[in-house]
Amino acid sequence: PEGAEHFTKIMWPQGNDTFRETAHSFAKRLAELTEMTIRMVVENYGVEIGRFSALRESKFHILRFIKYRAPQANETNVGLGAHTDSAFLTILHQHQAEGLQVKSKYGQWIDVKPSSSSYLVLAGEALMAWSNDRVRPCVHQVVMKENNVRYSIGFFTVFKGIIHVPEELIDDDRPLRYKPFDHCEFLSYFFTEEARKFENPIRGFCGI
Repeated sequence: PEGAEHFTKIMWPQGNDTFRETAHSFAKRLAELTEMTIRMVVENYGVEIGRFSALRESKFHILRFIKYRAPQANETNVGLGAHTDSAFLTILHQHQAEGLQVKSKYGQWIDVKPSSSSYLVLAGEALMAWSNDRVRPCVHQVVMKENNVRYSIGFFTVFKGIIHVPEELIDDDRPLRYKPFDHCEFLSYFFTEEARKFENPIRGFCGI
């Protein structure tokens, strides 16, 4: 509630109760979807459910409203370059203007068509480390193809404290690949020059 109030006052100093309440309600729904998704991952890999409870109690979310300006005359490559997210999990929702693309494991870029009733759930770098490389972070980008302003919403999940690879995800075929790491410290590292040397920055931060 405090975050929604703070952002609302920046955009509307005179106040905007409808927006504040809608933003907060929207974030609560996405938090529920995030929790459901993480629980599915935990159960799918046979991790002790108690570990999920510990993760759930330590997480927080960032709701970000994103605006991409329309391309100018003779301007190309407007948008956002190919990247992964530093979050554990990201949920994206886009408005009417196209532009979002995800990269398949075969190296193909796939357009994600806007839909008012659909959300894109992306694994982040932190989830790859937690899963000991079982879940790979989604490479995605934004390429503006239309002469329109583009709006989207990103919901990013971060964990406070130290993330460990569960014992259930370590075996002879897949030995431990990541040291325990502080997720918030990784967020700071993610945007450094050192991190850009790695295809997956999490490996440079805590990889073994």
